[in-house]
Amino acid sequence: MTTYCVLCRAEIPEDRQRRRAVTCCAEHQREYRRQRRSQRATRFCRLCGRPIGKKSTRVTVLMRHTDSTSQGKD
Repeated sequence: MTTYCVLCRAEIPEDRQRRRAVTCCAEHQREYRRQRRSQRATRFCRLCGRPIGKKSTRVTVLMRHTDSTSQGKD
């Protein structure tokens, strides 16, 4: 059975196929690990493993401070 690299779509060598590798070479293996670690970092904390809180989509509303004594007394 022929398997292909998940990064470059090249055929995986037979010795790596026996070890059930998903990449064709060690360099692609490092890059694939880096990508997966980066993706996981967006969902879980690297140090404690807790889920990352969702960022608020609310924007702050700037309010003007008006002088209440000058309003209505023209």
